[in-house]
Amino acid sequence: LHLAAKYGFKNVLKHLIDKGNEDVNARNAQGQTPLHLACNKEIFDLLISAGSDENVRDSSNNTGLHFAAKHGNIEMVDHLIKQNPCDIDCQNECGQTALHLAIQNAMKYFNVIQENVEIAKLLINNGANISLEDYDGKSPLLYGLVNSMYINIDDVNYLLVEMIEKLDSQKCVDLLFKYLSSSPSKYILVAAFLRKVGDVNTCDEKGRTILHNATMYYDNVVKLLISKGADVNARDNFNNIPLHYANSVENVSYLADLSSNINHKNNKGETPLHVALQNTTIYQIAEVLIAKNASIHLADNEGNTPLHLAILHKKKENALLLIKLLDPPELNRRNNKGETALQMATEKEQELIVKLLLESGANANIVFKKLLKSA
Repeated sequence: LHLAAKYGFKNVLKHLIDKGNEDVNARNAQGQTPLHLACNKEIFDLLISAGSDENVRDSSNNTGLHFAAKHGNIEMVDHLIKQNPCDIDCQNECGQTALHLAIQNAMKYFNVIQENVEIAKLLINNGANISLEDYDGKSPLLYGLVNSMYINIDDVNYLLVEMIEKLDSQKCVDLLFKYLSSSPSKYILVAAFLRKVGDVNTCDEKGRTILHNATMYYDNVVKLLISKGADVNARDNFNNIPLHYANSVENVSYLADLSSNINHKNNKGETPLHVALQNTTIYQIAEVLIAKNASIHLADNEGNTPLHLAILHKKKENALLLIKLLDPPELNRRNNKGETALQMATEKEQELIVKLLLESGANANIVFKKLLKSA
């Protein structure tokens, strides 16, 4: 019965039912009945007429509605909603509803499964909760937002915009922060959020504004936020401004021109240049900051200058640029541990950096003295 239901062998299924020797509510190892596996409405109707229980759950607490939504059976979804409207937000063992599964499976592997998009619309129009979170803290809408990252299809975008417009202002704020921290964001979706958000400079629990979060990704979203009044100099709880978080050449260049202090320090004494030399793999970001007059001389709270950090984090291109720009006294500056750039480069076996430092006037005696002490 299970196999016949799963693969749509109608005549086989009918024959087995007519024989009367099979239990239409029998469970497999996963606790699933043939009804859970029904691949189309015709099979579903045949099982129902034979006495299958529409309300039974499998061992993962999935209902028939979960299965129908997941596999794109819109007629079955429609039938089950009408039979048991109160069960539309039933959660399985992961806390997921039928809407979670419909949306997850509507956007998979860079494709859109239109049947699942239509099922999502049907569930929403019948009152499915778009904000109900699963046990990972993700709502159906958040899944849709994240999964749509690489999909730019009008049907999907319009569905997500309609879902956003159903939220109140506070839920919009909460979800927007989750969205921006989960994936690159789409202009059309952020614009929809902003229509519902009262204050564009509202903060999350870390004191980060929407702009702080958005700078990690697309420049068009950053420009949208600034056009709506986002504060480019806003500070979070760690005293970071949005420029500290910027993770693309475009965003860094744009924010550097607008920020009142490109050398603003956070609680660790780090300027945006210090942060760029530690965190990003895009070496051009540091180059842009330097070209925009970011100081190459300031040290953080540990006494590390940009050159120290470039060597420490193996940013060869940035280290080479800084060596060319710095005078010999700066090349020999020590951090709070007493380390010079040459010592760091020697310990990390960065031969090209060592060579250029020596050629540029770095004091080799400091390294030799340390080697003698350790000998």
